[in-house]
Amino acid sequence: MKQTYQIEKGPDGIVWLTVQPLMADLKEAMEQMLKIDTANLPVEQSLEIDMRIAALRHVYTFLGSLLTEQTMKEMRENHAATKH
Repeated sequence: MKQTYQIEKGPDGIVWLTVQPLMADLKEAMEQMLKIDTANLPVEQSLEIDMRIAALRHVYTFLGSLLTEQTMKEMRENHAATKH
């Protein structure tokens, strides 16, 4: 899978990354993992795949929450600007 998100460390040491491309990459990874036929795998391997999918879903949901928070902030700022 090709990584489409960008990540870089700024001069202040803070790491920055592009959220939407990262979410797209996570979604693709989840879709690929969901296609794995775990019926013939040992229970441990099957559970490991399930746990990885669950972890990716949690990260995806968290990043989506950050985007929603940013969108709401922008909407509040735009609403406040139109009131004046």
